[in-house]
Amino acid sequence: MDSAPHLYSKILVPLDFSDDSRRALDHALVLAQRSGARLVLATVIEDTFPYPELFAWDHPNEEFYKAMRERAIHHMDELLAGRATGVEVARVVVKGKPRHEIAALAADVGADLIVMARHGSSGLRTAFMGSTALGLLREARCAVLVLPPAGEA
Repeated sequence: MDSAPHLYSKILVPLDFSDDSRRALDHALVLAQRSGARLVLATVIEDTFPYPELFAWDHPNEEFYKAMRERAIHHMDELLAGRATGVEVARVVVKGKPRHEIAALAADVGADLIVMARHGSSGLRTAFMGSTALGLLREARCAVLVLPPAGEA
């Protein structure tokens, strides 16, 4: 299949590290390779997580989020380690409500496509809560490609 230059220039891939979001990353990598796009991998740490201090006994609240950010970056690096892609990749971790932060991040980085899984609720439970995909379809100012769960593909 011929490459499609300039089809996409920047693709945002929200990750919660579930199997479905890994499939979305694989799909986005193929699109990026074929179109010459850059990827932005993003994880959102829910900022309304109830009582995070209960789960981080030795960390104050900000230390908890710092630890979660470092953990997310580490997981992103692990995901990319086994993939020889030749694609430029940026990693971003933000705190907030996932659908709002992903839509805002897509605008901030100039993404022209968001590639995500419809149901990625395992993995880092703080990453996606509720119907993030549906919310992004409403809020995003760029194209959104939503992949069905593996069993429905």
